[in-house]
Parts: sequence; C-alpha cells; structure tokens
Amino acid sequence: MHSFWIRLAHQHGYHPTKPLPAPIRTLLDHEFILQIKGDSWISFPEAESRALLPEGSVALIPPGLRHGQATTPSHHIAIHFDLVAQPQLFPLDMLLPEDSQTPPGPCEGHPHLRVISSESTFKIPMIQGGLDMDRWKQQALPLMEMYLLGRMATPASRLLASKILSDLFHEFTHGAEQIESKQDQPLRETLQGLDVSSPELDVASLCKACGMGTTRFREKVKQLTGLSPARWLEQKRMEKAMTFLKGTSMPIKEIALSCGYEDPYHFSRVFKRCTGNSPRMARQRNHNSPR
Repeated sequence: MHSFWIRLAHQHGYHPTKPLPAPIRTLLDHEFILQIKGDSWISFPEAESRALLPEGSVALIPPGLRHGQATTPSHHIAIHFDLVAQPQLFPLDMLLPEDSQTPPGPCEGHPHLRVISSESTFKIPMIQGGLDMDRWKQQALPLMEMYLLGRMATPASRLLASKILSDLFHEFTHGAEQIESKQDQPLRETLQGLDVSSPELDVASLCKACGMGTTRFREKVKQLTGLSPARWLEQKRMEKAMTFLKGTSMPIKEIALSCGYEDPYHFSRVFKRCTGNSPRMARQRNHNSPR
C-alpha cells in the first residue's frame, strides 16, 4: 500500500534535574520530533556525534538509523509514520531499543538525510528550524487525538492522517530544498557564466572555479543538471557547436576551436557520438530542412 500511514502521535515531557544518558534505539518507521519547549539533542553513535534539537525545531528520523534522543528538561511531540504503509506493524513494535546508552555531551553534528532516486541524489537537513511551529502543532492535534482515542483505523481517519502527513512532509522537504537552492546559487551562476570555448577547461578547473572539492562538485552538478560534470561540459560544447553549424558558415575546424576542441577530428567524433550525426551532416540537414 503506497501511502502515508500514521502509527503513533503523542506529546511527551521530560523533567529530570539534569541531562541524562540517552538510550540507543533504531526505528522501523519514520518519526517527526517537534521540539516544543526546551532544547534537546540527538546522538548518532555510528558517527560519534550529537546534534542540537533547539526549541521550535523539527527533526525527521528515518528508519534504520541508530540514534539516541536526550532526556533533558523539555517537551516534544512525536509522530511515527510510514511513507509506504506497513499496516502489520503496530505501535511500539517499530521501536528497537538497545541496552546501551550515550552520555550527554557537546553538540557538533549537522546531520542530513540522503535521498536517492533514479534521477538524482539530494540531501535534506535532518533538523530544521524556521518552520511555522504553531501550524505544525495544530496539524499534529488531530493525529494525537486519533491515537489517544484509538480511532486511527477508520477510513476517514486514515484519509485525514494521510493528508496531514503529506502536508507536513512536503513542508519539511520544501524548506530543505529552499535552503539547498540558496546554497547552490553561486554554483549555478558560475556554471551559467562559463566560457566553454577554452581547451584548458576540464573538471579540475571547474572544481577550482567553483571552490569545491572534486567529490562534492560532482554530486552538486549531478543534482543540478542530472549529468556528470564531464558530460555537462560536453553537452554545453555540443549545443554551442550546433548553434554555429546552423547559424553560420564557419569552417568546422574553426567551430571545433570555438567549442574547446583543438583537434577537429576529435571534435567530429564527440559530436557524432552525442548527436548521432557528423558536424557536416548536421549542417547539411539544417540547410536542406524546409524554412
């Protein structure tokens, strides 16, 4: 069943006199944590790091992640749900606790979720502030009421819960995309302003121009364009070549040089591989096409 599926929604308060060690656990579903009052923290044993969960922020914990949620003087709302329904998984069966604990300590992590699809890979900050917490709390109220009264299984409740969860998940991921978009703007501007005619322009020089390491640069270009940096550069050069072939009578050797290829034969091979035609054939077809 491909739909959002609510499993548990409740509010919980901790009132210890000081922060206590956090029990380690793993989830079989997703969890939204709405930090209503007081700051808290989430530990990640595998990464040996902790991330602050400030008052007024929301965290999204994915299934399969070993983590610990701090026991501090604070108040939060927890919403457990599926992206793809698992109706056979009843409340509290989705929690896999361990006997181990992680002690409180300084917060140093900025965790992200890596979302992989057939088109691209992108990251979502696991903890986000700046959301409309009053709206999030209002959205959570019907979910908590359903759980408290045991009315989560009716068709009307399931439809309402799916709508609420869809809205919240969209808002959470949309906020992340806006943050990511602002961070990517310098890269977009750099790519848009590149002169692809230089033969010296390659992936290494692109990385340097954008001020990024090779791995991160490859990830960001793939995310923005759907292509590897080398294929993106090749595509831009072929687009420029096609413009010259269609709109000018420049010799193919000069077009090759204008598109960053010192060897016209190499240019012709790349052009044919990318377009299915030789440069000469592409020009001839354009001239023979009806005007």
